[in-house]
This record gives sequence, structure tokens and C-alpha cells, in this order.
Amino acid sequence: VLEIGNDNTIREKVIINRATFASGKTTIGDRNFLLEGVHVAHDNHIGSDCILGNGAKTAGDCVLDDKSILGSGVILKHGCRIGSWSLLRDGTRANRDVPPYIIAAHNPIAYYGINATLLSKVGNVDEEVIDHIAQAYRLIYQSGTSLENAVITIKNVIPIGPEIKYILDFIESSDKGIIGIAKL
Repeated sequence: VLEIGNDNTIREKVIINRATFASGKTTIGDRNFLLEGVHVAHDNHIGSDCILGNGAKTAGDCVLDDKSILGSGVILKHGCRIGSWSLLRDGTRANRDVPPYIIAAHNPIAYYGINATLLSKVGNVDEEVIDHIAQAYRLIYQSGTSLENAVITIKNVIPIGPEIKYILDFIESSDKGIIGIAKL
């Protein structure tokens, strides 16, 4: 099964594979941009308002949450999940989940900061919330502690609004582990 939503822009030489089995489904939400040469493999779920740059490729069973951005030439390995408002820079290869609101770059893939510009200018996210997101990711990526301890600290010291809850839920539900950190 393949379901494609409304108002998508699908450019030249894009390949979209339907599900492998009759019980599966490949879905593409609304208002996405799939630029030239994109490959969406079987059983993928692409949310809404996502951008997949020229030649971006996904293996099977990947999930792109709403407002995910894959730069040109990005490769997602099987089963990766990309969080909302995350940006994977051109040529990056992801073999683990990429948490929401961040910029990921380099090979091997690594945390490169939060996507503050898009969050504030396009997402209309309040500056205080952006600061909370930045604090959470400093605890995760720069505190020198384990991911488990960072999650506990976030729950104890950062106000738990919808954005922080999404980060915590994303990390705790990750099957592959997140980039730059071993699986919980």
C-alpha cells in the first residue's frame, strides 16, 4: 500500500516504493517537497511539511516526523527516525535516530547544535522554549554523563513543556539509539 497526501511537490526522478507486504504501508503526508532524485523506500512514513533535498535516500521502515529536513545526498539507514524540526546537512549518513530540533552533520553523523533559526523564525517558538531545548541538548551531548543520567537531570531541572516532553519521549522510545549516544 502507498498513500500520498495533499499538496506535495514531487520533482523529477523521484522513486517512492510501496510497502513490502500487503499488511504494510508507505505513507507521505501533506505539503512535502521531494526534490530531484529522492528515493523513499518501502514502509516509510513521512509526516507533513518535510523537505527531502536532491538525491536524499531512505532505506526501509524509516520515519520522518513533521517538518523534518534532509539535505541533498542524505542517506538514512534502515529503521531510522528523524524528529520534527531536525535538519540533516548535505551528504550526512544516519544509522541511528536523530532527535527533534537539532542540526546533524558530518560523517560519522554527529550533533551540531539546535535548529534555533528555523524554530524561532518559521516555527514561531518562544525564545524561552528554545533556551530550554538548548539546555536539554547540552545535558545530553556536552555534560559528559550517560544518556540515562542526562534524561533524569532534564526531568528534574528543565520545565517540561510540550517540546521537552517530545524530546524525552523520542529518546526513551528510540529502538536504534540516538546519534552520538549509545542506546539506553
